[in-house]
Amino acid sequence: MTPGEAFQAGSGFESLDVWTLIVGVGCVVVLIIAAWVLTSCYRGWAKNNLDGDEALHTAIKAILIVVVMFWILLS
Repeated sequence: MTPGEAFQAGSGFESLDVWTLIVGVGCVVVLIIAAWVLTSCYRGWAKNNLDGDEALHTAIKAILIVVVMFWILLS
C-alpha cells in the first residue's frame, strides 16, 4: 500500500484534495491580512496621520507579500 492509498483509506479523502484545501485557506488568509493592512493604511492617509510616501511604501510591501506568499503556496 502506498502512502497515498493509506492516507485515502484513513481519511476518506485524497491527499490532493487536502492539499488544495490547505493552499486555498492559506491564500484566503494572506488576502484578508493584506486587505486589513491596505484598509488601515488608507484610513491613516485619509486622516493625515500617514504621509503619502509612507502609505505608498506600505501598499507596495503588502502587495509584494501577497505575491511572494502566493508564489510559495501555489508552487
